[in-house]
Amino acid sequence: MLRTKLEHPESTAPNFRALNEQTEYLRGALFADVRMDEDLDPALIDPYGTGNQHFWRGFIEACAIVEMYPKPKASYIPVQGPTYPHVEFKASHAVLVKFIAFLQEEIHTRQGIQWKWDDDGKIESRARRESFCATSRKGQEVVRVLYLNSTVSKNSYAQAADRIVQWVPRRQY
Repeated sequence: MLRTKLEHPESTAPNFRALNEQTEYLRGALFADVRMDEDLDPALIDPYGTGNQHFWRGFIEACAIVEMYPKPKASYIPVQGPTYPHVEFKASHAVLVKFIAFLQEEIHTRQGIQWKWDDDGKIESRARRESFCATSRKGQEVVRVLYLNSTVSKNSYAQAADRIVQWVPRRQY
């Protein structure tokens, strides 16, 4: 169970936005330690919604892979063939359902798109097996939601996110 409690800044603080982003980021990173606990109440993430960009970014950076795939074996050996965005982590089913609901809300509901983000059901199916994996365009969408307009993140993840956001698929639909 979570033993550390972070205090949110007062809304009147002069640098409220930066402090709040940092606090939520750290909450997400701490939450990653207990992500596999089946008895964990997902309402601890956010009792009124699905969490926020900063919480999930901290969570992802504490327990997930965010990269262009396949990675080169060494810096001097170029990758043969195409590369594509890849986001993957393991967590309990309840946590994954909350994360997928966050993505649905951020990617489609707020952009006015009427279809379901996980339209083929593959991501929800993996969630039942306590695993999340988004590649190619969906991986890029996840990274955009988590990293655009953010200031707090690990440097290595921020660099990978920059490459992923700029990625253009070989095949245009």
